[in-house]
Amino acid sequence: MTRSRAKNEGHSERMAALIAAYREGLGLTAATIVASDRGARIISAAVGGEPLLEAGEAVHARWWCKSAQQAEWLIEAVARATRQTNDPSGLCRATANAAKRLGIILRSDAEVASEAVAVIVRLEQEIAAQQRAGGLKSVNRDYRDYRLQASARGEKVLRYADWKARYKAKLVRDIAHTLRSV
Repeated sequence: MTRSRAKNEGHSERMAALIAAYREGLGLTAATIVASDRGARIISAAVGGEPLLEAGEAVHARWWCKSAQQAEWLIEAVARATRQTNDPSGLCRATANAAKRLGIILRSDAEVASEAVAVIVRLEQEIAAQQRAGGLKSVNRDYRDYRLQASARGEKVLRYADWKARYKAKLVRDIAHTLRSV
């Protein structure tokens, strides 16, 4: 694997982790249509999590609901309306109809990712500005303290880049949690 390809994959993984942190901070739960040669079904996934797929299944469509309760209501309504279907597209239509009937706003992966990227870009800009102004001394101090405490406990210490990625994910999660109450 070339160095630039590995760098791009690392960037994609970090961005995916930050988008997941954003979803987690908002408390979103997925309603997911999964399909296989045996048919299609709708399931929910834990906040920010991926659905548990059975062998041969693939995600056909996914929407995000404001809460786990909304996702469960939606899934129950779709199950009552469709009983058994082998048509993932029909299940998608039934999901949209049930959401409308229940007053549940569905957000696509792309919509949530777009919102998350806007937050992440703004956060990166702020971190860069703070770095230029010498305002990250407290962050570096936090890393030093973490390193000393982990070493004292005999734990493996994360590299600075990995620790900083977790730090950014926490910030994104906190920002999304704040946005949740707006």
